[in-house]
Amino acid sequence: MARLAAVSLILGLLGAAAQVDNGVEVDKSCLLQTKVTPTQPAAEGAEAPNCPLPANGRWCKVQLGPANFNMAVYDSEDIVSDTICQSGTWELQPNDVTALGEPGTAIDIGANVGFYSFVLAAHGWNVTSFEPMVANHALLDATMCANPSLKEKITLNKFGLGAKDDHCIIISGDDNLGDGVTQCGEDAKKPIAAGYHQRATMDVRRLDDVLIEQGVSKVDFVKMDVEGFECQVMAGGQSLLTTIRPKLIQSEVWHNMQGCKPEDYLNSFAKASYSVTKDRSCTQPGLDRPAQIENRYMCLEKPQTGLSLIEIGASLNADERRIVWLRADEHAPLTQSRPVR
Repeated sequence: MARLAAVSLILGLLGAAAQVDNGVEVDKSCLLQTKVTPTQPAAEGAEAPNCPLPANGRWCKVQLGPANFNMAVYDSEDIVSDTICQSGTWELQPNDVTALGEPGTAIDIGANVGFYSFVLAAHGWNVTSFEPMVANHALLDATMCANPSLKEKITLNKFGLGAKDDHCIIISGDDNLGDGVTQCGEDAKKPIAAGYHQRATMDVRRLDDVLIEQGVSKVDFVKMDVEGFECQVMAGGQSLLTTIRPKLIQSEVWHNMQGCKPEDYLNSFAKASYSVTKDRSCTQPGLDRPAQIENRYMCLEKPQTGLSLIEIGASLNADERRIVWLRADEHAPLTQSRPVR
């Protein structure tokens, strides 16, 4: 095994199309996941006798900065679990969490086996998590049982999110059991593609309603990974962009998505004064449609600074008047000067 860390790309060939977007058959021939090959394999996690695992579970050790804990994951056929057991992490590097700033409140939409939720909690964050798959619930519950200090910081909602209250099915690939694809309404009645199987049914709710019920009014970071269903989640969660306005939103984006085009999805953030980028540092523009599955990062733009109305009035010449347009967002007033007639 090479000693140096490397990133390998794992492509799952999914065969037949599995989704329909606005009547157009969607090609799911590319499923991209990022897998970190560690310098040294992470140690297997210690057994937790009072926290039983499901039959297909195992303990592995998460090691990422101050996050050092045992985590329940799948024992095979799951990319996320295999990578955590091999490297002690999934997608994140040690400085990625600290770069978010002081610990605050996060939302984890599509928690999977809970890596992001538990790592954020270990760094001091309070996390509201959403995960609809029953198989994942058993692993999440085991990890919470083994780490009561992390459990105290996580509110786990065992249902899905969408544009409206609904009842849907969840399917996932045979080589990536924990990543559930949601199909609702007429889509739930369509044949399931080769290499996928139905894992469960679930209830779906609107994010806006849940946040009101749970008293969540301030959010600093959002991670969203719901296998192409992100448009539907945001349709029921517009308060994220209108009132709550997290500093950073990390979203998986598919080449084809359910209910909207990827370009429209990304532009919806840009219209809400977010910079859409391909990197966590928010430096590489990312409004283009991804060729395959990618994470995109929506960074809240700093409000433009300008003169106050008092300062504008004081700056006028004696023969000048000024029209001021006030906008509902955080940008500075727009002004136009005209001579007095």
